[in-house]
Amino acid sequence: MSVITRRKSFKCHVIQIEEAVTNAIDEAGVTVLSGWDLVDWVLEEDENDFFIETLILEHKLERKELRCDVLFNFRGKTINLDTFLAICQAGLVFDESLVIDPEFRTNDPFIFAAGTITKYSRRFYADELSHKHQNLVEVGERLGKKLVDILEPKNYNVEKKHSSTHSPMTEAVSALDAVIPVFRMPIITYCKLPGGFIYLNEHAVLIFSFVFQHFSCSQDLFLITGSPVSEIGYFRIHLNQFETVETITCLSKKEFEIENIIAIWGKHETLLNDLKLRFKSSTIPDLYSYFREPWAAALFLDRFDCLRVENRATLLSSTVVCGDTLIDDCVKAFVKSKWEAMRPEDREKIEARYAGSVYQEELENSLVDFLQYSESQLPMYANPRFIRNLLDEVENFKGDPLFRKRTSNSN
Repeated sequence: MSVITRRKSFKCHVIQIEEAVTNAIDEAGVTVLSGWDLVDWVLEEDENDFFIETLILEHKLERKELRCDVLFNFRGKTINLDTFLAICQAGLVFDESLVIDPEFRTNDPFIFAAGTITKYSRRFYADELSHKHQNLVEVGERLGKKLVDILEPKNYNVEKKHSSTHSPMTEAVSALDAVIPVFRMPIITYCKLPGGFIYLNEHAVLIFSFVFQHFSCSQDLFLITGSPVSEIGYFRIHLNQFETVETITCLSKKEFEIENIIAIWGKHETLLNDLKLRFKSSTIPDLYSYFREPWAAALFLDRFDCLRVENRATLLSSTVVCGDTLIDDCVKAFVKSKWEAMRPEDREKIEARYAGSVYQEELENSLVDFLQYSESQLPMYANPRFIRNLLDEVENFKGDPLFRKRTSNSN
């Protein structure tokens, strides 16, 4: 079996993973022809059809023939002729891809499009922000919400009150002033590789990767346990300078909890049970096992993200005592430190304002409500209801002769 490729047989940003998968390909008896181009083939005819008998390959000035039993072509995806003709016959603008505006509209205000087939108009200078570089699930959700806003009768009635001339065409004109939408969900790659490896990579979309790289990367931290050939498998977490999880890379021959690990992305290391401190103190030999511990169960519930949204809204709200929100204070502190680590005096000031404040009370109440609502799914957490029931049981046992109250001996 042979693989023809114009680059390495397996390209990954982690050298250890590249080596492990490349070795597995070699051990499987697969010959990799790197740098060769498929320039032609020789066809043979049987009674019913034509089939490819020989491939003609070229590398620099050298040519070779390769007998072909079956050919799988994995070159870059392009738009086929039928699709191209359909776009042109519909009168839509095509510039290597179907051209859309930030509202997902083509030049026909009644036709919407999204996904890898599209690109933004050149006037936005946003080729790097095309949908093919984003999480397509989020792109689809955003398009769905846009269509609901247009088709939902209640939304239409509200808009009709404000403008009797409202139409899709007027929306398209106003879209000229629109900005490119920001997509925040990470790009996730999950697959099974030669050698029985299970591979997972999760990283920020292009715009956020560029923003993080714009700042100094000297404070970035990579937490790694295991190796591709070890029994526990390879697990790497990349913490950016803001100490949030920017990249996750896993490679293992054992099955692991894909959805749970995906949920870790974008969270601050303190939310992961002081991950940075525990790793530096060498108390985490295996990150796979670490995230299977009971404390992490809450992170993987769907409602946990709702809790984070509620807490963020609380921190963004201003109090009567001071006009600025707690988030405003944090932003000012980071601006003062030029987006490096916050100065100790600014941190102490913010912590002093938070301690005993309305913010702390609201966040604690939200957390307690979350734990009590999810009690059946999170029995490992001691919420107030659990503690109250436990104390009641203790009171009931006090009259039992088997229950002896401990008393301190006085000298």
